[in-house]
Amino acid sequence: MRTLRQIVRPATCVAIVVLLTACEDDVAAPSGVEQPFSAYGIINPRLNTQALLVSPVEDQLYPLADTIDASVRSIDLATGTQVVWGDSVVENETGQADHVFWAAFRPDFQSRHRIEIVRSDGALSTVEIDVPARIAIEEVETGTRYSGAPDPR
Repeated sequence: MRTLRQIVRPATCVAIVVLLTACEDDVAAPSGVEQPFSAYGIINPRLNTQALLVSPVEDQLYPLADTIDASVRSIDLATGTQVVWGDSVVENETGQADHVFWAAFRPDFQSRHRIEIVRSDGALSTVEIDVPARIAIEEVETGTRYSGAPDPR
């Protein structure tokens, strides 16, 4: 009968070899993406400044430069109000540069906005965002905090 050590040692060696041969030096971007930029952020009607992390969609992922060929603006679709966002370069936890675009505005509850990220050659990424209604948050017997009722304010 084989001991556990006799079974584990060869299995561990096989696992290490498989992991080392499966590693790649670079990471490919998702295929079929037609947008020139990806963006990550939240539009918060409780904040006076909004922020959005913007990255170019490239064939290979690599650290970003200190500049990015992008401009960002948002449009309130009900009022037509346009806001041009500023670009800030921040260092992330790995020491690489991230481009965080920001704008000093406070969206209304139940408003709808389009965010446009444009490259100098006119290539465009857009997203439309619905800001939800204000809701009341209260403690209930079940321990949850969401009542589901609109905020009366």
